[in-house]
Amino acid sequence: MARVGGRNEVIAWIIGLLSVAVVLALLVLALPALPFGSGFVSQLLGQSRPTTSPTVDATEAAVPTTGCGPYLGDALWQSVALRRGVQLVEAKDAPTSAAKDLVGALSPQVQLSCAFTGPGGTEKIVTSISTVTVGAEQVATAALGSTGFQCVPFGQGTRCTRTIGAVTEDDVIEGQTWLSTTFTNWRPLGYTEAFAAKIWPK
Repeated sequence: MARVGGRNEVIAWIIGLLSVAVVLALLVLALPALPFGSGFVSQLLGQSRPTTSPTVDATEAAVPTTGCGPYLGDALWQSVALRRGVQLVEAKDAPTSAAKDLVGALSPQVQLSCAFTGPGGTEKIVTSISTVTVGAEQVATAALGSTGFQCVPFGQGTRCTRTIGAVTEDDVIEGQTWLSTTFTNWRPLGYTEAFAAKIWPK
């Protein structure tokens, strides 16, 4: 019995050595593949990371060359059209003048209208540029002046303004062009002047 036990111990010892040798051999064989494996894992991890697209600063947006942009110029375009939450609608809508009879009498042919609405909906600027008949300046000055507008010379034409509460109307008529703007809770400095400078360049 003792002999059998001793023999078993020797066999077990030999098997143990062989097992260790096999493990060491496998480790040696696996070493060359480790850099590839780690690189592959790194690539997978890199691909799984979320990527962010570069954002464009609103202040860097160029002024459009058509529509309302050219009339505003760079500074006003940034502060008005690119103001956060502002919506712009470009169309050919009739002037929003409170002098409805005047609008009917002049029968303006609208070339462009620009409607800016602030994020809350309570701030609005509505501008229209229209062609009118000869003599419209005199008709408009008389009609607006009789309804509380203050009319003064402006360039080679006439400018009439009136403020009631939060609403200011600003009309400029020169020759056969009528620039009409209604400001509600929002009146950027130099807005009318910027439009006028483009419409009637000096």
